[in-house]
Amino acid sequence: GGDPEALAVFIHLVMNAAYQDQEVVFNGETLPLKRGQLIYGRTSYAQKIGLTESAIRRVMRRLEKWRLIGSKTTKRFSVITLLASDLWQDNDLANGTKKNITSNINNIKTQEDAKKPSLPEITNFIKAKKLSVDAEDFFNYYDSRGWMFPSGQKIITWQSLVYSWSKREAAKAKPETSWEVVK
Repeated sequence: GGDPEALAVFIHLVMNAAYQDQEVVFNGETLPLKRGQLIYGRTSYAQKIGLTESAIRRVMRRLEKWRLIGSKTTKRFSVITLLASDLWQDNDLANGTKKNITSNINNIKTQEDAKKPSLPEITNFIKAKKLSVDAEDFFNYYDSRGWMFPSGQKIITWQSLVYSWSKREAAKAKPETSWEVVK
């Protein structure tokens, strides 16, 4: 079923997350924030959104369980990281494609879980999912880049990148279609 409280909180987090790496001043202290991160206090969020603190706590646990957010807590505040930020923030404007959130959310892991995949691991994944991707090309491409995006961010969900490659290959294989009306 729907979860309007979680949606409201998540949208609030998205709207308040840093859109680029920056430094913020919080209670007189300068803190570095990476893109997709924000300083979070449960009490102030409960007041802003109009939920009880216990409801906010429950929603935040749910968002972590769904791997949409990660959090690092100190005694005074938490730094929330939107784990899926590259999936919904990076628009490939050149050809107008947006990365597909729904197929990727299941593959999101936290930074700690991230590890470089092996060629056999990639090959087995491609075979299991019956995708048309050259495993060796994929492996060599990202391995030569240290499993990093051009932004310098670690690649955490290589599986979702395999899906993107597969879609691109399928699009290349389709013949050009003409939309002219034939009379």
